[in-house]
Amino acid sequence: MKKLTCFLIIYAMLIAVGNAQNVGIGVPVPAASAKLDVTSTNSGLLPPRMSATQRDDIPSPAAGLIIYNTTSNAIEFFNGTAWYSISNALSNEITNAIFANSTLNKLIGGYATEKINSFKKTSDGGYVWAGQSNSSNTGALSGITSNGGFDGWIVKVDGGGNIKWQKLFGGSGVEEATAIQQTGDGGFIVVGHSASSNTGTLTGVISNGSYDCWIMKLDGNGNIQWQRLLGGGPNDYASAVLQTTDGGYVVAGNATSSNTGTLTGIVANGGGDGWLIKLDANGNTQWQKLLGGSGYETIKSIQQTADAGYILAGMSQSSNTGTLAGVITNGGSDLWIVKTDGAGTLQWQKLLGGAGYELA
Repeated sequence: MKKLTCFLIIYAMLIAVGNAQNVGIGVPVPAASAKLDVTSTNSGLLPPRMSATQRDDIPSPAAGLIIYNTTSNAIEFFNGTAWYSISNALSNEITNAIFANSTLNKLIGGYATEKINSFKKTSDGGYVWAGQSNSSNTGALSGITSNGGFDGWIVKVDGGGNIKWQKLFGGSGVEEATAIQQTGDGGFIVVGHSASSNTGTLTGVISNGSYDCWIMKLDGNGNIQWQRLLGGGPNDYASAVLQTTDGGYVVAGNATSSNTGTLTGIVANGGGDGWLIKLDANGNTQWQKLLGGSGYETIKSIQQTADAGYILAGMSQSSNTGTLAGVITNGGSDLWIVKTDGAGTLQWQKLLGGAGYELA
């Protein structure tokens, strides 16, 4: 209550002094470069807190709007086109830590914003990463032109961090590559999300909705061999990908669509479900499952098991509903572990956590 009161006081002061040069709270002289300068030793500032569904219901959000997403437990901002998690910067910090503790120490990017979501060692002793770039033809991206505002960004470097090749993938909308794995043929399988349709490197590929699950198969030089946009009307995302023992692929993420687009005939369990998709070697869907309850679920990690089934890890906000019937939540959001057979049929699942928020 004290923190909320503090936030309301600050908000009221901002309105009251909207035309003032700057305002200080707890400081005798506010910094000249700050509209609001606050010092506190025992309190923080609380942004508005809401679920992902509530966030998506905000009418015409302004560029720069900031909220705390209780679904993903992350501070997010709206860039005028899409919501982005400020905590995604952690992926860059992790990568920098890897570089700092090895012989690999590079700063790679252009004039705008780059981030890395997935970083893997390759069979030739180098590395490959997948992420997002808002740069075009500048810095280390000189000679490489963006397809739109934000593109999926794939970079291949040697063991010394020297760029062998890099690619920007996407269309006129917003794209992001969230996971990458080297495949048995020396190429790469990439997943993420896309808000483009039939533009840029997605020419000929039609969107199913606002954001689609985006899957690309690349050869060893980063050339597209095939790609798919999967999803329905609302927002659908991919978080993890794995090449399976049969030469195909399994993709995991989150879907808010139900019985539309490539999910026609598959009915959602709630506001957002964990989504499991099995593809053959050519990217054709063999089967897919929506797992979850009346709340929000997402799958963040997947591994194939010795029995050719799958073990999944993610987050759940449901209790005793949908495919979670008989499984009781421990709190706001739980760590969610799911075991399926090779056809995606649920074998067992667990919700682990306490009264607060847990996620994988």
